[in-house]
Amino acid sequence: MPVPSQFGSTLRIHFLGWMEPAFQSMEAARAGMKRLLSGFLRGPFLSEENRLLREQMETLLAHERAHEALFQENERLKDLLRFKGSAPWKLIAAQVIARETSLWSRSLLIDKGGGDGIREGQAVITPTGLVGRVSEVGPSVSRILLISDPHFRAAAILSQSRLSGLLVGRSSGGSWLTYLSREAKLKAGDLVVTAGGKSFAPAGIPIGVIQRVDEGSDRPSDSNRPSDSNRPADSELFRSVPVRPVVQLSQLEEVFLIAWPLSDSDFSS
Repeated sequence: MPVPSQFGSTLRIHFLGWMEPAFQSMEAARAGMKRLLSGFLRGPFLSEENRLLREQMETLLAHERAHEALFQENERLKDLLRFKGSAPWKLIAAQVIARETSLWSRSLLIDKGGGDGIREGQAVITPTGLVGRVSEVGPSVSRILLISDPHFRAAAILSQSRLSGLLVGRSSGGSWLTYLSREAKLKAGDLVVTAGGKSFAPAGIPIGVIQRVDEGSDRPSDSNRPSDSNRPADSELFRSVPVRPVVQLSQLEEVFLIAWPLSDSDFSS
């Protein structure tokens, strides 16, 4: 006996409804396998694409860093040119080509010598302050004795109080300001400048700032005094204080030498 077509259609519909979860699972599995296979086949291409993207990013970052470094270098050179043009003295620019740092000597070599107008005793500065003085001159190179060298000496004064003293280098770096009156009112941060007069440098060039003032604790007999093998000897009349240079002596690349005749009249303040 034949089955009515309507009944057959209804049966097929019910059957498909019962099988729908199975069909969905099969479709999901097929789609997953397709994605897995696609990913497997595209894996090497994606890895290469990521590598190229990383290289491009690193190149861009390197270019950005180089651009920033060139910009900063350009600004620094502009500042040096402005300083040279506005300084009240004739200046000779020089490049630092070597440095010597030890307990016994702190000096620089520059690429200018006697043939460039360099003379022994000339003051060496930067736009920030005093670097040192010329100690040796060759035909094309010269040696600069830094203010932190133990053999360095210079007349100096405190810019506000106008108290005078002698600046001497420290074997551990920096400087001491000594021969100061024990009654002098001192405080950390006071600016020390060149005294001028018959010194090797004109007056008013910044040298450094007082690091600390140990009131009542800087006599030689005081065990609490900070030790320094190059500290000047104190006395009942005079005292010494440590001075931190305003110039970063270890980072110098260019310096200026004050090119003037070394006569007494040139150093009068």
